[in-house]
Amino acid sequence: MTARRRPTTFRLFLVSLAAFLRSVLGIAAGDPVNVPGGPASVRRLLRLDADRPAATFFRDVHEVLLFEGESQARWSDVEGRRTVVEFVRDLRGWRREFGASAVFSASSKEDKQHARRALAWLGIKVEGGSPGSWTTESRSDAEALSRRRFFAAIGIPIPVLLSKLRAGEEVVVAPRDGTVPLPLGLAAWRQILREPGLSAADAFLSFVENVRASRMLLAVDDLDAETLDGLGAVAGNGAGSIEALRFLFERALDSFSRFPEAISLDGRRFDLPGGREADPVWTDLFGASPSEPARFLRQLYERDAGKGAYVVDSLQQLPAAAARALVLGAEGSGAKSVERFRRLYRSIRAGEGIATARRDPYDFAHVAAFLPLFPEGEGASSETERRRFLFVSSLVEARPELREPGLVALLRSGVDRFFPAYAVLEDVPVGPEVARRYVTLLDRLDRRKDSRATEVVCGLFGTGAELFAQLARSNALPLPAIRDLFSAYLELSLFAGEPGSPELGATELLSWLFDRLLASLSAAAPAAAGPPEEAAKADDLLARALVGPPAPVRLEWRGGRYLFDPTTDELSRRREFREKQRLASLDDLEKIRRARAELVAAAGRGDADSARRMLVDLATHLRIADSAGVPAAGGAPNEEETAAREFVTAALRSPAGAPGALPTDLRALDALVAARGLEAMLGHVYSISAGDPEDLYYQDPDFVRRHSFRRVEKGGKVLVSSFGPTTLAPRESGGGSRVSGSVFGLPDVLGLLHAEQIPYKPGAFIGNEQIRSGLVGPIRRMSPARLDDDAMTFVAASCRTAEELAVTLEGSAERERLRTWRELARDLVPRSRLARVAKLGPGEASAYAVGEELSPTDLYRIGRRLALGSFPSSASPAAQKAREAFERLREKFGEAGARERIAEFGPRAVAYDGRLRLTDRDLPAYERLAAYRTPQLFSDRLYDWKVSVARAVAEAGLPAAVLPVVLPE
Repeated sequence: MTARRRPTTFRLFLVSLAAFLRSVLGIAAGDPVNVPGGPASVRRLLRLDADRPAATFFRDVHEVLLFEGESQARWSDVEGRRTVVEFVRDLRGWRREFGASAVFSASSKEDKQHARRALAWLGIKVEGGSPGSWTTESRSDAEALSRRRFFAAIGIPIPVLLSKLRAGEEVVVAPRDGTVPLPLGLAAWRQILREPGLSAADAFLSFVENVRASRMLLAVDDLDAETLDGLGAVAGNGAGSIEALRFLFERALDSFSRFPEAISLDGRRFDLPGGREADPVWTDLFGASPSEPARFLRQLYERDAGKGAYVVDSLQQLPAAAARALVLGAEGSGAKSVERFRRLYRSIRAGEGIATARRDPYDFAHVAAFLPLFPEGEGASSETERRRFLFVSSLVEARPELREPGLVALLRSGVDRFFPAYAVLEDVPVGPEVARRYVTLLDRLDRRKDSRATEVVCGLFGTGAELFAQLARSNALPLPAIRDLFSAYLELSLFAGEPGSPELGATELLSWLFDRLLASLSAAAPAAAGPPEEAAKADDLLARALVGPPAPVRLEWRGGRYLFDPTTDELSRRREFREKQRLASLDDLEKIRRARAELVAAAGRGDADSARRMLVDLATHLRIADSAGVPAAGGAPNEEETAAREFVTAALRSPAGAPGALPTDLRALDALVAARGLEAMLGHVYSISAGDPEDLYYQDPDFVRRHSFRRVEKGGKVLVSSFGPTTLAPRESGGGSRVSGSVFGLPDVLGLLHAEQIPYKPGAFIGNEQIRSGLVGPIRRMSPARLDDDAMTFVAASCRTAEELAVTLEGSAERERLRTWRELARDLVPRSRLARVAKLGPGEASAYAVGEELSPTDLYRIGRRLALGSFPSSASPAAQKAREAFERLREKFGEAGARERIAEFGPRAVAYDGRLRLTDRDLPAYERLAAYRTPQLFSDRLYDWKVSVARAVAEAGLPAAVLPVVLPE
């Protein structure tokens, strides 16, 4: 895969380079060049939208071709390029054989022979007399496959051709060439590539067969017209822009093609991060002054194999104030700032790390905006430190009460081992003392010797913590109550007591579960409408609390009136999932608790007969024996099931009066009680993220029970831990898959299963699985309790605010429009796309035109910034409507609650397993994120559909409650 930074879906193109046309060479922009078979055929060949405009053709095609191959590959090593070349070859062969236009039918003997000859050319053997009785046999050699692919590309699939011939219809095959504009024009490319013979007839194929030229074409297209115009001054020898572009092509293509936006010109000098005040810093770094553009350009891209351009390009994307702070620090221009930035530059990794197709998610380019501004320049000392700072700083920004220095140091020390578990601290509003106890317990439990008993304890700790996080999100209880319950949970002897001994805290766990948690939920729940025995069911009570209070809405649709409650729909889905799993329920736990208490009471009275009956009753509820005390049959038992069965069998065999006839030491049974408690709680956690009931894992009754919290080490390195990333892997035996690690990343893992419907067999593998899981994860994470009409109104109004800005600016000069867009969104959208938006002059700005350049996510983020910021252009009606909606959210939920609800619509950075964190951060443009290929970065573009659907629902006047129904899954 190439090191280009954009996905294949990026489809924008620089149509006009008017300023460049005025260069001394008088180059014609957009010279029409011939495309054999026509642009639509080539687009179909490469599986692109055939209806895209001609102006975007070269960019669309070469993005795909570069995405498919390594940057240094020969054209013949890239499948897409070979496919295009073969298409042109087959087109020419067809025309030699059958002419530019041919008509085929089966109406006469000669026509049949002509049609048979065409089918034979396509590698299809025809047998039978009349066309209606024709049978065909297709060759599968490379030539035949290529020719049939050619026919499909020109818009005549083979099945369509055969069906028409059999039906006696005529088929006209007349593939026409077409023309598209070549960016910069032929004269410019002849000089840049030093190919004086490049012509309109062969330019298309020449770029396909020249990988370096293909890379250069896209890099130049990333430059705005003003910068291209300024390159003429940079060359400094009267040769105009071409001289500078030719230097970049011949001497610095690798770094220029990756970081073209490092070039930013203001007249005859470079415009660099930090402004002119930072000139001494850049002069020291590159050995050339920004005021000497010709020398500086060469040093920019040649210094340290492109590392200098990488750093400048990264800083160019930041808001001006943030870039200045990183370059100059708090002390401003001077010797100290020069020395400080020199140290910072040395700490940034260079070499292959900045050129690989899959870059480190915590490299300098990604985290530059988030680095601590230490005067010594130590903020970028290592990827590990950046990651620790990035996540912990985001957490304490969301929860200012956790900013105690000692706690921050503790949090940083645990990032690498169990950061996914930190998500609980952002959801549950605890103070420093409880947070410290939580992190300390994570550390203590994570260090316990691996065993089945340790697995159960760690699983209970993580599962319980996740339940609290979800309860906080659903507003089932007042936050103080959740905080107190969570604190009491951390004090259970199960976690703080003897290592690896769940049997010692099982009864205390059940007491806390029923007497504290469920009792609090029952007291806070609204009166149930059904019979008392149904309303009192423990599983329904917890499930209702996790979903949130009922929120029925009335809506009109196509003449009908409907009452819809998204929470009821969600409850049904979760119940269906749990019922299909072979798990203990909370109701089972209640029976287990009652039976154990009666057993202990009978043994205390010395009543052997009652004790034996209660023991059988308890064993039955634990699913290790039937009502007669006979060990229950089933799959392979785990350790605690085996020990419990042996205990029950031995106790029932003891004669009356024997020491074992009155069981008093119930540790073997209590270990199994703890495991059944884990099953019941885990079933609720899984049901939160479970998706479509048709998914395969719904049909696997042991899917949840197979979750492994065991530690997996190899070569002294921990690969899987109870509080680390959630992973999915095929089972070693028996088929199917199992989930390992913490429960905090379940949305992505179950999203992966939903997106791909992985076959349950050993060795099943899906490529790009992290990205595909992200297609589902961001949607499933939207709890019904977070749905709000005002939040959706805010999204729609924010999108319109960005569109209205383009209309407001259309009367000003293009340079002023570009400057406004850059000041507003330089860290959100690349300069090249902002430049195309800035070209929309009087009568050209419209929602459609802006939408061609800005994605739904771009519109939302820019509009959100306008609505909530202090920009002069934020006085539009849409911006006012967005602010009013946000004010209503703030009145209902407070400042933090309001921002949490709009953050549900993304895009939000994601940490590790896909747990949504870093809500205070704005992600870079999706072109840059695509270089990393990981969910926490790639999810930016995946929010497009969520924003689009939310906007459509809001503008249709429908309530937010219907959003989960209409969102695709």
